[in-house]
Amino acid sequence: MNFNYDLVTWIDYFLGSFFCGLGLFLSGALISYKNIKEIKVYKYLTIVLFAIIVIFNNFIFNNAVRVFVIVFLLFGMFKILFNDKVGDLIINVIFAYIICIISEFTFSIIVTLIDTIFKVNFASIMVRMSLTNFIISLILVIYSYLFRKKIQKIIKKLKNTNITYILTVSIIVIIVVFSIMYSLYLNNFQIDYKYFLSLAIITGCLLLFFILIKQYIDNRETSNKYTLLKEYMKTSADLIEKYSSMVHKYKNNLIIIKGYIKSDIPEANNYIDSLLEKIEDKKYSWVKQINYIKIDNIRYIIYYKLSKAEEMNLKIYVNVSKDLKSLNSTLFNSYELGHILNILGEYFDNAIYASNESNEKEINFDLYILDKKLVFSIANTYKDNVNIDLITKNGFTTKGKGHGFGLYDVEKTIKNMNILNSKYEIINNYFTTKLIISLDLLNKKTNDTF
Repeated sequence: MNFNYDLVTWIDYFLGSFFCGLGLFLSGALISYKNIKEIKVYKYLTIVLFAIIVIFNNFIFNNAVRVFVIVFLLFGMFKILFNDKVGDLIINVIFAYIICIISEFTFSIIVTLIDTIFKVNFASIMVRMSLTNFIISLILVIYSYLFRKKIQKIIKKLKNTNITYILTVSIIVIIVVFSIMYSLYLNNFQIDYKYFLSLAIITGCLLLFFILIKQYIDNRETSNKYTLLKEYMKTSADLIEKYSSMVHKYKNNLIIIKGYIKSDIPEANNYIDSLLEKIEDKKYSWVKQINYIKIDNIRYIIYYKLSKAEEMNLKIYVNVSKDLKSLNSTLFNSYELGHILNILGEYFDNAIYASNESNEKEINFDLYILDKKLVFSIANTYKDNVNIDLITKNGFTTKGKGHGFGLYDVEKTIKNMNILNSKYEIINNYFTTKLIISLDLLNKKTNDTF
């Protein structure tokens, strides 16, 4: 470990590390759509600190440890500059670093081609670390800008998967690729069998990474759809069984009517009138309204929750606008739909519990479009006074021990999704919960092609 360098060399090392940090920062800002103007000026000193630590990291540690240190430093820099959630930061760091590796690889190909075509030892010209890292960082920013929409689309899917799995696979890929890139650098990027072998390994590692992640995402989505479908099928089977029982019952009633007609027509009329009264009060009268919803998963979960309320003998009133027929399943991606289903499930569970505890035992569900917003409104009767200012606080509950995290977690999810909003209010002794989805933002996202 030799620190005996002249001032020019130390300045070169610092500028090289600074360009590296600046390029990674701009890459992270681009792929996560951050507005760098909103970042406080003093926070940019983090990039300078990053550059200083990277210099000593290159002197002190070997290749593998060096990668871990840089990734850790990058995570800290992103946390200070962007202040995102840990899960979001991990994904952004991984993608920024992978794009950086690809940029280094691109640079090595450019150098090799120049050496081969023009018979110039271009690597010897690029002796200054600052110049090399400036060009690599420029390539990094260009790649991040060109592919940020596709990357953001992948990131949205990754947010709905197991972050530990993603992190483990990503670290392995980064270590392998970085080690190979460093070996190429030491070999002056010469084209020989080792170069092509390294190229094949790099390509294979990257392909393996994306294939594994895609497979995991697909399996997760399929599993979630299967679970929801199984619940819906069970509910459907119960409904069919009940209707089958009703059909059998009314067949028997017709037989009785037939017997009355033969002997006592007035008595038959009285019996028919009593049946008609029962038919007017029959259960599951809301099913036809729910069928206006063309987004299958949302329709299924509403079926499931309202059927559960029906089984508890709660009074259910449903009003679904026919405008909902114009909305189809392509409106949401799997990440958005998954969170919307979780939120609706929590809202319905709370409404069912509260209304069952009350004397009136009523639930009113309305679904409509107003001012280019899709509004899910669930109103329920309740037993005790409700403090709206407290219901979304961490730990608040009216259900007893073991509960109290539902609405708190729901609000955290809603705040992290710009298409969602919520509203809680008391209207005519009904506690009303609304999930509001901006159709304008959804349409803007859908029309933003890649």
